[in-house]
Amino acid sequence: MFGKLEYEHYFFFQVMLNTLEDAVFHREKFPAEFYARDTHSRCMLALGAVSHKLMKEGRADKARSIMTEIHSQLGLHGTNNYYTFEWHE
Repeated sequence: MFGKLEYEHYFFFQVMLNTLEDAVFHREKFPAEFYARDTHSRCMLALGAVSHKLMKEGRADKARSIMTEIHSQLGLHGTNNYYTFEWHE
């Protein structure tokens, strides 16, 4: 299925993905100091980018499961309901 180099890349990717998922979805696995400032937000953004890449590479099931979990934490958002504009004259 995989050559040696391909397996090493796949293994590294899986470790990275599991770590990002734990950082975003299982905060209890890391010390509180890990989440100082905006670490959680940055991990969430990175995980969203990885999910997009997974979708483009044909791993739609995994990408959707990640995005479903993210949306369950954040709620659905987008340009139509995320931004609110108030016009002042």
